[in-house]
Amino acid sequence: MNLKEGMPLSGPLNAAFERQKARRDSAPGLEARERRAALAQLEGLLRENASAFCEAVDRDFSGRAVAETQLLELFPSLEAIAHARRHLSAWMRTRRSATNLWFLPGRSRVMFQPLG
Repeated sequence: MNLKEGMPLSGPLNAAFERQKARRDSAPGLEARERRAALAQLEGLLRENASAFCEAVDRDFSGRAVAETQLLELFPSLEAIAHARRHLSAWMRTRRSATNLWFLPGRSRVMFQPLG
């Protein structure tokens, strides 16, 4: 639904959104190995299509330099992917948590799961 008008979305955007929802629902929790593979694939796509991204941004901004696009768009994205790859195991690790007095002698832990 379009949030402003209360109208359903249509066309290619809606189809892409529905494919994303179906993919999310089919594999709710990916393992670390699968997440690393997805990050590697994303990095590969960014690197392979860097010139196309630069050209598209150049058209959008009516004359933006390639070096500026690389500095402001591509390099931060690649660094974020590298950061996620380095910290992925720690982010996914189950953590112990304090247990409320009412629930003793039970134990508590936090298990992180993706939201979407």
